[in-house]
Amino acid sequence: MKRLDAVLDLARLTAFPPEEMSDLIDDAQYAGEALASATTSDELRSASDAYGEFLRTLPRIGAQVVRHWKNEVVAKEYRPLISFGLLLEKVDNLAALGREMRECGEAAVNTQIGKWPELRDEVMRLEEQLSRLRRERAETVSAIPAVGEFLIAVGNGTATLALLTPPVLQWLDENGALESFRVIS
Repeated sequence: MKRLDAVLDLARLTAFPPEEMSDLIDDAQYAGEALASATTSDELRSASDAYGEFLRTLPRIGAQVVRHWKNEVVAKEYRPLISFGLLLEKVDNLAALGREMRECGEAAVNTQIGKWPELRDEVMRLEEQLSRLRRERAETVSAIPAVGEFLIAVGNGTATLALLTPPVLQWLDENGALESFRVIS
């Protein structure tokens, strides 16, 4: 049951599409009903077969949840933290936040898939850290929308000179980061 709980928790934590859990849920319900209503040895044998099918479905669905975690959540939510964190590490007042963002992104990218409960616990820890880092980023970097837009664009490699508005230049200067950036064409 620990594996089942962990897979269900991972599916919830990673926003795994609920409709893709239907095989697992159907197999679990069928096995549970068969076990609960078995009154003869033949019914018990049939219930055992249904439970076996559930046990074969669990790792398959679990593997799909892990692929979703790596290919969707890590790729879209955590991998960008690495480049954004590296960028913030160049800003004196934000170097610690940048380092923590980079390390969080790297931890998610390098998550080891071992036992389900340990993976669930690691994903929970990373999700809590990501939530906190987003709040801190919003309080510091995104407080001035143009600065947030500029830094995100630099992190994505899409920044243009048009984004270097007076408020952005002033913020970079006040945070000791004006000399940390260079124009490359």
